[in-house]
Amino acid sequence: MAIEFKRTQEDVRTDLTRIATQYGYTRLDRFIGAFVDVFTDIYGEVYNELYSLEDQMRVDTATGEFLNAWGILLDEPRERTQSFEDLSFDNVYITTSNNQPVTQYTVGGTGLLIPNGTKIVNEANTHVMSVIDTVLMQRERIFVRVVGSGNVTGTIPAGTYSLSGSINDFVIPRLPDAAAGIPIIDVPNLEVVVQRPVQAQDIALDDSEYRFILYSKARSINLANKEKIDTLLGDRRIARFVIKQFTSGSSSVSIYIEPTTGLLEKPLEQSIKLAVDKVMPYGTVVHASRMVGSNVEIRLGLSLLDTVPTTQRDTIKANVSTALIRAISNLRSGSTLIQDDLEQTAEQVSGVGDVQFREVKINGLTLYNNIYTMKDIEYVFAADSGIIIEDI
Repeated sequence: MAIEFKRTQEDVRTDLTRIATQYGYTRLDRFIGAFVDVFTDIYGEVYNELYSLEDQMRVDTATGEFLNAWGILLDEPRERTQSFEDLSFDNVYITTSNNQPVTQYTVGGTGLLIPNGTKIVNEANTHVMSVIDTVLMQRERIFVRVVGSGNVTGTIPAGTYSLSGSINDFVIPRLPDAAAGIPIIDVPNLEVVVQRPVQAQDIALDDSEYRFILYSKARSINLANKEKIDTLLGDRRIARFVIKQFTSGSSSVSIYIEPTTGLLEKPLEQSIKLAVDKVMPYGTVVHASRMVGSNVEIRLGLSLLDTVPTTQRDTIKANVSTALIRAISNLRSGSTLIQDDLEQTAEQVSGVGDVQFREVKINGLTLYNNIYTMKDIEYVFAADSGIIIEDI
């Protein structure tokens, strides 16, 4: 289970000093201070170890072998890929087939601009490498960095390859709107020479890339299972519930229950956890606890329509009370309780004339701004005893 609240050494030191002072050990302040320092230094190391361990138990913060373990649990082992690249700037170069400077074959002696991504092909015209950087070629050769394509395996052997494109494709015009013509008919080809074989490197995804993949998969699995959880929690002992996913790292699900019996009894809590565990990925921690219930109390003044006999007063008051209780108890977690809406609910009861809301309280605290936004794990309720209706 994740450690929810982390305490620093300074937090521990402050608490211990406060406790010593509270119990009257002020005369020993220098001794107590030294003792507290030793205690917090020792336990600070223990806390740090626990925090580090907690990080490794969560897919969104795990590293190294712990992250690999999460991959096994999620059936997503860390992939290793073969990468062909040469970043040396002293092995692979582009040259003309006659070893003459390219400026001899361009208008005004301008160079060639070879953009990154330019393909390099073999004798079978198969794409085997690409140029990584954009380079300016002004003489007979220029060294480049290359990366292998997905068409090769094992090794890119030393030898001569061809650049995908002729000199005409890379000539830089002297002016933006000038034609880049070739003045001589006998134009050489552009070749790529690999002096040393380019070996494949077995590269694994780094932690950040792998963690993103695992986090996304864990989250999608949990979200995909929400419908299953909704079905599992369709229990007559449960009035309503709220699911908060990934609240303590990406590997936990919290379920807040409003039981029909009032109390979240231990057998119900355990059965919920066991049922949800079955549809969650391995390693997911399931928390089950009771939703927060907030009591609403209302004091209002009410008058009857002139056409309604006073003998109906108590019945109409009871109807208003029932209507308010239903309106309040139907509010879902995370919604907003608005006093004006409650006033309209009371006014719509048959026989009601004028309605004046005098006070609305939530858990004993007066609502002053006419609006109360419920927490997403909270429900509100009201009882007959909390609705006080006075005559206007």
